Amino acid sequence: MALTLLQSLENGTRVLLHMVLDTYLFGYNRVTYHHRERLEELDQVILVANHTSHYDAAVLLSAFPYSRMHHVHPVAAKDYFFSSRLKGFFFRLFMNVLPIERSAKLHEAFVPTEEALARGDSIILFPEGTRSVDGEVKAFKVGVGYLAARFGLPVLPVYIDGAHKAFGKGHSIPKALKVSVVYGRPQRYEGDPEDREGWAAFAAHLREEVLRIGRAYSRARDNYNLFPPPQA
Repeated sequence: MALTLLQSLENGTRVLLHMVLDTYLFGYNRVTYHHRERLEELDQVILVANHTSHYDAAVLLSAFPYSRMHHVHPVAAKDYFFSSRLKGFFFRLFMNVLPIERSAKLHEAFVPTEEALARGDSIILFPEGTRSVDGEVKAFKVGVGYLAARFGLPVLPVYIDGAHKAFGKGHSIPKALKVSVVYGRPQRYEGDPEDREGWAAFAAHLREEVLRIGRAYSRARDNYNLFPPPQA
């Protein structure tokens, strides 16, 4: 289907804004991606990650090529990102954000998200529900299990390292500290799609995957620092 003039303008503006953002992120915070091929192999995906910073959605979205960016949606709290029309317009244009009503019942909260997934779009979800203040990965809420069961899509666990120190909750000025994004292996829900306990168990499993990725990355990083490669 041909894009309307308004859609083309919106898409072009989003790409332009992200070019500016990418220049900043890759220059100031030296953002790097590990095992990004696991993301590139998936046409449609539910991306889940730990959440400690407003950087998180930006660095995950920036991993997608500009041609796919218009079909990827971070899912974010309606009461925060859509608290005014102007604010909502900006985040929808810039980040392609989908609102979630945190106080609503499960099926009602994810209506915009389900519509996007039904269209074939991908989503970025932070199952903790809010940014972690201390940087620790909190419990994953059941919603990610519900969506995985409802749509049968691969869920890609991701660990974001360094964002909490660079621009954690309560920070007003970002620090020039390195941020790394590490992709795990795709996971699929294989239980009863109507079993809420199964959704919760899958959410807990995804959290453990994110933690495992983080531990493996930390070991690799520490070993590299202890035994850097010889200089040529």
